[in-house]
Amino acid sequence: MRALLVLGAMLLSSLVTLWVAPLLRGSASSANASLPAQHAASTSTEVASATPPASIAPAGQSCLSEAELRRVVREELAPLIAGLAGADGAKSQAATARSAADDKRQLDLVSQQLDRYIRDGVISDADMASLQIEIGKLDKAGQREMLSKLVGAINSGTLHGRL
Repeated sequence: MRALLVLGAMLLSSLVTLWVAPLLRGSASSANASLPAQHAASTSTEVASATPPASIAPAGQSCLSEAELRRVVREELAPLIAGLAGADGAKSQAATARSAADDKRQLDLVSQQLDRYIRDGVISDADMASLQIEIGKLDKAGQREMLSKLVGAINSGTLHGRL
């Protein structure tokens, strides 16, 4: 109950600070106005008063209309988006091929390690923990395969250790 009172007091003090801070800074706005509304108003004033570079604005205008601004942004972003889409497709294919090869290599390494423990017939607690970490790094299918192989070896008695 005491914690709730402390949290409530902290919340109340932060709300009072948000309402009183603009008054203390000499703001002309009323105490009832919320801080996000004041911030939005000042931001929109700053954006509206910003003038575009002379090379973009049409002759005789100090700033672009909304439609013109959208056109400029669209023209600038179109080649970038097209380039990214093409690059992402090529990267995705290469990453998939690389990932599949890495997954296969990792699976083979874990399988060889597990085969060595089965051949020895015993696995220490530290080696079991290390093996489980390596199995955890595999993809889901590889994890299932290696855990099945490990549990099968322990259940059949060919590998003695703790799981």
